[in-house]
Amino acid sequence: MVIPPPQARGSLVSVVGSVEWTGPQPGCVVLELPSGQRFQLTGTAADDGERQARAGQRPSRQEIEATGHIPPVGATSCGPVRAFWVERLAPTGR
Repeated sequence: MVIPPPQARGSLVSVVGSVEWTGPQPGCVVLELPSGQRFQLTGTAADDGERQARAGQRPSRQEIEATGHIPPVGATSCGPVRAFWVERLAPTGR
């Protein structure tokens, strides 16, 4: 297995889980995987999803498939969870 250097972007992965678009504070969009792992979604796609949910154009909780990468360790606005930089989001229909 090749591990990228700390400043490099990780490999793209796709995961399915439940996202809470309207968290306790703006910018805190949390994706929970079936395994219980939790990530803060970041990036333009996450910002757009949050804005749509707050405007009533999308459910506040939704099952999605997220494709993106986990950036180098950094602070998140949701507390002690890892960030997941989203490139693409799609509802799963579940």
